Amino acid sequence: MRNVTKAVGYVLVLVGVIGLGWGLWPQPTQTWHNTANGVAMTFRAPTVMRRGEAVSAQMHLALADQPATSAPLHFEIQLVTNGFAVSPEGLLTLTLAPGQQADLAWQLQGDTSGDFQGALWVYRLLPDGSTEALFNHPLRVRVISLLGLGGQQARLLGVFALTLAGLLYFYQRSERT
Repeated sequence: MRNVTKAVGYVLVLVGVIGLGWGLWPQPTQTWHNTANGVAMTFRAPTVMRRGEAVSAQMHLALADQPATSAPLHFEIQLVTNGFAVSPEGLLTLTLAPGQQADLAWQLQGDTSGDFQGALWVYRLLPDGSTEALFNHPLRVRVISLLGLGGQQARLLGVFALTLAGLLYFYQRSERT
């Protein structure tokens, strides 16, 4: 009986470490840089995210090579995705004067596991009311789970398993004495 209890304790420790490790491991991101028509863009987004967790995608937009006397530039920015939620949704408008910079952020959340695609669109609004596409950057995100568990559930399972392993260890020690 003692060997069985010991084996169960080892399994609980293993499950706890795997659950906590998977749930806490940093999610990989990728950063893209691009410049077009005097506008510099940096976009940082996750390439993998855990099911049910919200992660952030950020964009930095800066005007470069614009004379100080130039008129402000107007932009429309949209992060379009297929298969996972984005907040804020829709088209964002932004006005930048020469030399100004702006930072934008979106929260992404995938509720189902799988590979999903999207795109970041940045348009410049021209004085005649038309738009010019400056950037169209594809976004590919893999939403993962651990045996069907999302990140928070895996962390809770890990804590629970390690707590049970600790209780089992102290129970074994009390029986030996």
